[in-house]
Amino acid sequence: MNSNRRLLIKQAAILSFALGVNANASKVKEKTINTDVDYRYSPQFYIGNPNAKTRIDFLYSVRCKDTRKFTKDILNDLVKSAYKSNELCIIFHHIVKQTDKELASAIELMNVSPDKYPYLMYSLLNWSGRKGKGIGIKRTKKFKKKLGYPNDGSFNSENAKLMLSVIRIHAEENGVIESPSVFINNKLHGMQLDREAFLTILEDETGYIL
Repeated sequence: MNSNRRLLIKQAAILSFALGVNANASKVKEKTINTDVDYRYSPQFYIGNPNAKTRIDFLYSVRCKDTRKFTKDILNDLVKSAYKSNELCIIFHHIVKQTDKELASAIELMNVSPDKYPYLMYSLLNWSGRKGKGIGIKRTKKFKKKLGYPNDGSFNSENAKLMLSVIRIHAEENGVIESPSVFINNKLHGMQLDREAFLTILEDETGYIL
């Protein structure tokens, strides 16, 4: 893989952390831009007070049939589109096809580890529900109790740190890199998280400034 593609995967990984949960496939409206890249739109997710300006009212998902066609220009266009009107928008994309071999290869190419990016969310691990396979976190009662996420649906910065720390530990113990997006998408859908706290965590842990 050439250096530009490698860099794009790494950038996309950070972007996925910054913005990243998966769209609910059953509720999306597809808008095909061309034969290689599909843009999906969903109004199903928000971060922050639902009445505040930080609310996310829509979600873009990009599915690449041919990752060679997923260029930096497309990524930049998506980012510009997302921040139009100063709204925080989510961009989610698939980097590789859904095979274990390609997943492992992509993870290796990204050169990330739980120690280096303990709070990293990225789209490569969005396959935990795929025929019972994938390497997402097992959503067991014991693990959820260990996770300690709040029962009232709130999700503040301390809860975020706790959740992501547990995920990092779980990943280290099992020798895999796990994705917090599994919980955020499936268990904390509609969570409330202070935007500034979230961005602070992002910057502290990844050096990425949104």
